[in-house]
Amino acid sequence: MEQILELLGELTGHRLTVTVNPALVRKNEVWRIIGDDRKLGALTGLRPRFSLRDTLAWMIERP
Repeated sequence: MEQILELLGELTGHRLTVTVNPALVRKNEVWRIIGDDRKLGALTGLRPRFSLRDTLAWMIERP
């Protein structure tokens, strides 16, 4: 999420500040999730056609 917010800030020229309300955080909250699409790509032959940056820019530009 941090990387997405950073990209959005770069694309829009805004500096985003995120705060967390501790009262809304569950005790068993997962703090970090990491993924890797290489295995899926190897099994299916599919590769992303667009970068995350390009996708976010497209979303921002849409009316």
